[in-house]
Amino acid sequence: MNKLWGKYFIAIILTVSVIATLTGFITAQAQMQTPASQGWEAEWQKTLEAGRKEGTVSVYVSLLAPAVRKQAPVFKNQFGINVEVTTGRGTNLLQKLRTEKAAGMHLADVVISGTNALFVVKQLGLTGPMENKLILPEV
Repeated sequence: MNKLWGKYFIAIILTVSVIATLTGFITAQAQMQTPASQGWEAEWQKTLEAGRKEGTVSVYVSLLAPAVRKQAPVFKNQFGINVEVTTGRGTNLLQKLRTEKAAGMHLADVVISGTNALFVVKQLGLTGPMENKLILPEV
């Protein structure tokens, strides 16, 4: 039964991802034709340069760790930025984030975990607005 649930879960995630991607692509195509969307290229290049200068994106991840690890070399090849993957159960990652915050360190760039963990991450004050970070028209 667990294996069957896992297959359904993956199928649902893939379906939602494809729909979101296609919807974003269609919306991006419409926006790319408007003058307001021009200029994103320069902002994207500045972001890539800053990322390459820093050199690494730190991702804390629980359930999806194998998928993130598999995509890390693809990300490196496409953008020239390493992906450092830190894995663990949601509770372990939360404890790590609490400890880092108490020490004044902010090491995680991205946290991928369950919904409950993400609420705690927000309560810890480790999140920020994303609107200014969504640069590419297809996003």
